[in-house]
Amino acid sequence: MECIKHTDKIMQSEQTIGNFVNTREHYSLDPHRLHAEISTHKYAFAQEQILKFFNDPSIESVIYGTSSGDRRAHMLYRSDNGIIYQVHHAYGRYSDAFYLTKNFLENIFEGNENNIPTFENPEQLSQFTSPFHETMFEPSPVLYTYG
Repeated sequence: MECIKHTDKIMQSEQTIGNFVNTREHYSLDPHRLHAEISTHKYAFAQEQILKFFNDPSIESVIYGTSSGDRRAHMLYRSDNGIIYQVHHAYGRYSDAFYLTKNFLENIFEGNENNIPTFENPEQLSQFTSPFHETMFEPSPVLYTYG
């Protein structure tokens, strides 16, 4: 299957994908916030597209899947400094962007772990707190007040 390369012209947007990513508020690039995801039945296609993207460093961005009734495109975008982002384009505009993580790739390639592309989380991730699933079961102190 041919790699579905993303172009801003295809998305019919005046704003480029690079400009959208570069003008985001820093907190919004946190991959641990709530973001739309593709359904598991689309993982095989996503794996193909992601592998083509990682195997060809000249590809700036690729569409690896869709959601929301195929109205939201899910893309990987390689910035000029080499950082890879997940970017969403929905309803005629770029709508979300955040750092790609190793955990995301592990989820997409579950059951096909031998084909996960080599990837290390960007150092910028250390600026965000731990993901919710790592802290949700830690005990919280209980304070009693008597009065």
